[in-house]
Amino acid sequence: VEGVADGVFVLLDIMDQEEFKGRLNLVEGLFRLAVTAILLMNWGGTATDVKGGKERVVDLVVLASVWLWISLLFFMFGLVYSLKQGWLRPFLTGMVDSMALKNKIAVKNVVHTALPLALGSFLAYGEWEVLTVFIAHIGPAEVATWGLLGTLWSVFEAGTEGLGEAAAIRVAYHLGKNNPAGAEMAAHKSLLLGCLLGLFFTSLFYILGESICVWMTSDVVLQNLLVDLIPIVGMGNITMTLAMMSWSIVGAQGRYRLVMLVIMMCSWGLTIPVSAIAVYGLNFDLQGVVGSVVIGYGTAGLLLNYILIRSDWTRLSKIVQELNGFDGDDSIGSNEEDEDEVMMDNKRARRQEIGESHSISSKSSSTDDNDDN
Repeated sequence: VEGVADGVFVLLDIMDQEEFKGRLNLVEGLFRLAVTAILLMNWGGTATDVKGGKERVVDLVVLASVWLWISLLFFMFGLVYSLKQGWLRPFLTGMVDSMALKNKIAVKNVVHTALPLALGSFLAYGEWEVLTVFIAHIGPAEVATWGLLGTLWSVFEAGTEGLGEAAAIRVAYHLGKNNPAGAEMAAHKSLLLGCLLGLFFTSLFYILGESICVWMTSDVVLQNLLVDLIPIVGMGNITMTLAMMSWSIVGAQGRYRLVMLVIMMCSWGLTIPVSAIAVYGLNFDLQGVVGSVVIGYGTAGLLLNYILIRSDWTRLSKIVQELNGFDGDDSIGSNEEDEDEVMMDNKRARRQEIGESHSISSKSSSTDDNDDN
């Protein structure tokens, strides 16, 4: 259900309806959190447990079923509302009234784009699981701390994911409209905003770090382990933000294979070997593993930024247009420069109308004064 919802609602980004999508996800998350808390506090456990005279029948299977129905409910609501508002109407012909698989060029383009992204995501999640195996060699408390750290890390990723997606959309839009200068400017400004956002979240984390550790667990041992990781995690958030922003922008250039190659080299060729040496060779604790993750993110961000700065934006714009069947002429739509000229012409015409109306009113007032005299 989540996969179908992501595939449908990604069209809302194209229709400039990101605000509705964000609100829907926020309400769904809050509703799911409230329902989960109510079920667990009142009926959490297994059917064999009895507490306070109540049979506790909500286990993980029941909770997963509830989450499934909540996801289905919000997906149907979002789909019906989007159809009613007409946001998905431009895409209905291609979705239900035609056989899209017959468009071999489009299918080939989608597959060539999706495979590197899927492989990159698989490698990223696989890296985290391999590191969990390494941490299990250290001790059970470190494994629990690693799980809590993963939750905190996902919060940091969510903070920059939206900015990265917005940057990718703007860069791809300019490249497809044969505006390489606009694409380069959007990429560089997005990188600057991403770095500032990473610094802001890191500063906030340094201020509230110890309180966050207390909020996440009541176990004193786990709290102390998390507190020891605060400085390294803060630095890791900055490098992760840089790497994620560069990943999104270079991907928007259509070079997903290059991105996947860089991520694979830094993840499986640097992070995992350094972690293995730190754990099995040097007998480091959890800080050694987290430090290796920071090194991997920093190296990936450095390489992707080098690729981004050395990009030939004019050539990339032509490649993007060729891949999508565009020829860059006026038939596809004017560039933003043309749109700005049209807006300026409209403003000039409006000013001229206002000036003429003022001159007519002044003439009429002077004529009335002469008649009075």
